[in-house]
Amino acid sequence: LMRIMDVSNFFIAIYNADNDVASFPYIVDEVDNSDDDIVDIEHSTSLTANVIRQGKPLMVTEKVRSQLGSRIVGYGTPSKLWIGVPLKLKNKIIGVIATQSYSDDRRFDQRDLEILESVSDLVANAIDRKQADESLIKSEQQIKMLSKQTEQFSLSAASMISMLDEKEMFNRI
Repeated sequence: LMRIMDVSNFFIAIYNADNDVASFPYIVDEVDNSDDDIVDIEHSTSLTANVIRQGKPLMVTEKVRSQLGSRIVGYGTPSKLWIGVPLKLKNKIIGVIATQSYSDDRRFDQRDLEILESVSDLVANAIDRKQADESLIKSEQQIKMLSKQTEQFSLSAASMISMLDEKEMFNRI
């Protein structure tokens, strides 16, 4: 993406609909380093929350930001230009990718927004694959643990079957 457009200030936000929270696993920014979660997306006035709720790309200039006032705000240092695109997977919003410019309000145009939209599909699919891999690993670990527990239970049951004394069996249990 860096070969095609300036993404020196870029982030990926992952949206957890169950908790209504957006987290930031990837941030590159010249000015801000904050990776604080955005909670209560439904009521948040952040630009990222707006993209999640609307499910549409958003381009915000300083002029637009001043016209909207407190209805829409960014986190951290205000930029001259901010563009964000939803990450969609099977028509479900799973996050946002965004970039911004602190110095040039004409750094990005409609073409850049379209590029981000194209890249967003690739990013959403990569996130989905990664989450599926992590889920598979977790499932495998759970199966191994259950298998080990079943083996231990079987050994205990086998040792108790050979006992003739009921009191000794009760004590063993």
